[in-house]
Amino acid sequence: MNDLKFAVRQLLKNPGFTAVAVLTLALGIGVNLAVVTLVNGVFFRPLPGLRGADQLVIIGSTYRNEGFGDSSYPDYRDLRDGASVFSDLAAFAEAPFSVSAENVTERLMGEMVSGNYFRTLGVAIAAGRDFLPEEDEVVGRNPVAIISERLWQRYWNRDAGVLGKQVIVNGHRFTIVGVAGEGFRGCQLPNTHDVWVPLHMQPQVQPSTADRLNDRGFTWLRRQVGRLKPGVSLPPASANLSLLARHLEEAYPNENEDRSYRMLAYSPFPAVGKTAPKIFMSVLFGITVVILIVVCANVGGLFLGRALARKRDVAIRLALGSSRLRLVRQTLVEAFIVAAVGLIVGLFVATYGSSLLLRLIPGERGEPLALDLSVDQRIAWFSMALVIASTLAVGLLPALQSSRVPFLSALKSGEASLAPRRSRLRLALVMVQISLCLLLLVGAGLLFRSLSLLAEIDLGIRVDNLLLAELDPALNGYDQTRGQHFYEQLLERVVALPGVEAAASAALPPLSGRGVGPGGVYGGHIPAEAPLLGGANFVSPDYFRTTGITLLRGREFLFSDRKDSQPVAIVNQTLAQKLWPDADALGQLLHLVGTDETPKLIVGVVRDGIYSDLIEDARRARPFYYLPLSQRSILAQTLHVRTQTDTAALLPSLRSAVGALDPQLPLFHMTTLKTVRDRSMFPQRMAADLVTFSGVLAVILAVMGLYAVMRQEVTSRTREIGIRLAVGAQRNEIVLMVVRQGMKLAGIGIGVGMIAAFALTRVMRTLLFGVSVRDPLTFALVPLLLAAVALLACWLPARRAAKVDPMQALRYE
Repeated sequence: MNDLKFAVRQLLKNPGFTAVAVLTLALGIGVNLAVVTLVNGVFFRPLPGLRGADQLVIIGSTYRNEGFGDSSYPDYRDLRDGASVFSDLAAFAEAPFSVSAENVTERLMGEMVSGNYFRTLGVAIAAGRDFLPEEDEVVGRNPVAIISERLWQRYWNRDAGVLGKQVIVNGHRFTIVGVAGEGFRGCQLPNTHDVWVPLHMQPQVQPSTADRLNDRGFTWLRRQVGRLKPGVSLPPASANLSLLARHLEEAYPNENEDRSYRMLAYSPFPAVGKTAPKIFMSVLFGITVVILIVVCANVGGLFLGRALARKRDVAIRLALGSSRLRLVRQTLVEAFIVAAVGLIVGLFVATYGSSLLLRLIPGERGEPLALDLSVDQRIAWFSMALVIASTLAVGLLPALQSSRVPFLSALKSGEASLAPRRSRLRLALVMVQISLCLLLLVGAGLLFRSLSLLAEIDLGIRVDNLLLAELDPALNGYDQTRGQHFYEQLLERVVALPGVEAAASAALPPLSGRGVGPGGVYGGHIPAEAPLLGGANFVSPDYFRTTGITLLRGREFLFSDRKDSQPVAIVNQTLAQKLWPDADALGQLLHLVGTDETPKLIVGVVRDGIYSDLIEDARRARPFYYLPLSQRSILAQTLHVRTQTDTAALLPSLRSAVGALDPQLPLFHMTTLKTVRDRSMFPQRMAADLVTFSGVLAVILAVMGLYAVMRQEVTSRTREIGIRLAVGAQRNEIVLMVVRQGMKLAGIGIGVGMIAAFALTRVMRTLLFGVSVRDPLTFALVPLLLAAVALLACWLPARRAAKVDPMQALRYE
């Protein structure tokens, strides 16, 4: 307690030092806590609304012991009835829902769930009731639904009268019987859900030619989730599940041959789709650790400078009999107080930072992911670990240095004899900061160079003023004939809207990250035995004029290209060149692998472009072909509208055009091609922003550290500088002497940072486009920039040294 009281008094006596140390450390701790909170919410903490998640397990199917996939409903039913290790076993399948309520129609993600879904997950019901067991027993008998609190707030302002009201889901009326509580939006990432209906309503909300509820070979249930009985652990439960899977394989060899089931402890990302978040979080965490190292080095330098200033006090304490251990302990207590207060302030930084990071991650429909970012036991332990690590990193070396002061020498002399020797550690800390600065700035430079090249990629499409909006009439029960008639009427209405230059539709929008097509193609020089893999899209007439894709030869699709006419296709330059390098592709036949369809007559050749993936398609020309929508049964389509003015002004008119034909059919994912292009660069852009923020922060801290070191050096050498001036040294020589010393320090740090950058920037290879990981321009400009900043940090103390009055300096001590 005496050490604690003394430390508090010392820190209060130096409010400037304390404030800088606390705020600097709070920034490093807060940024790390923000990232760890996000990592904890994504991988370890159950999603909002789940209770008793430590007893939950996720079950997926495997084929030949690989994968973690979907399962069939009959298999789920047999596992549920046969397993002795579960108190409950539920199943769910997600699907897009067209939801109409209160005269508003929109597309939402929903789930078809077993009747025990909410009970298995432990989800509380905020209003109304849960599904009854009998509501999930007979096909189509119980059109009931449970909605999310978000939907309850959005449509009914949390009115308790919502119970008994009806919503139209995919053209069928459902009665709302309950509201899922505590922010529950589903139990698996990345999608969030707003509507839940019983599994036995599947034929109504997701019609299919297959009998999904009885066909054991049709795997459509996304996952099964079980709650283990009390006292049952994961290994025996997995053994029981494997035994049941073997029985299913023996009983139904045609459907379940080589199929088994795998059980994992509950996690928002149990298996599939976990790699990308892991890579992203690892990079993010690595950046924040670098920030913490820079922060600790900076604050450690402050503590070391303070220890040097107090060396006479330390010498007196040693002379009076104080032990070195006691002195070390006092310094560590001061560091602990600074770290603890820094943690308190850092918690505010973490709260804002984790929410900001979450908003930066694009989720379904542009909404942030539904994560629980509250403080739990893991965050509390990590916070304690951060405080202890920061205390040791900041205070241990200065404490050891200050306790080794030769007190007789210190009592006789002042700063002159000991400061240079005692400053070596502080100089080393500054060099570490400069090295890490250069590493981060090189990374930021590479990423921004890559971004600038990505932004200059020619998509082969006119980017400006192209509005995209998706529709899926199949959700509202449309068949192919009715759907085709709907799209023809809609395009006529859209083209007639004021400000519309052209309009068309396609199965997929540009840069969707998805692909369609029957597979490989052959013809000309490519034999059927070695087909060429190419991408495909299905488009309407006027598609190429609407998008601005250049038609090199031939014609676009016509409204006369129907199912009863000659099948036609349009190919890009690359596909035409590969199939018919010595001939014109027009009039040739394109064969599709694995289909019994008539070969397609090529009626046009278009310019190459970017189709699905911005980076991959830009790196190599991709074979691609187009087929007419009128010859395909595809109802989910994307409207492409070329406007003459601002696209945002057209949205109300576009919604009205759709509503005039079907008021219950929602438009969704309304955006522009420019937005889609920018979103496709999200990983590179976010990485660049994070690395740049970290680099700028590190530069500020390093410059502050270098300035403080050089200022302390000038102060400690005031008498020497006065003598030099007194015996004839010129003031510009003094400036040069101090700057030379500081730039030597910066040069060593820059050199070490260059070596580290050459070694570590390889991990960024997947994020770069058109830029080498050893880009000469970046590796030349960044050191020059850092050297210029370091020069400024050295020049300011040097300028002060040149103004020293020799007579005052000689009386300095």
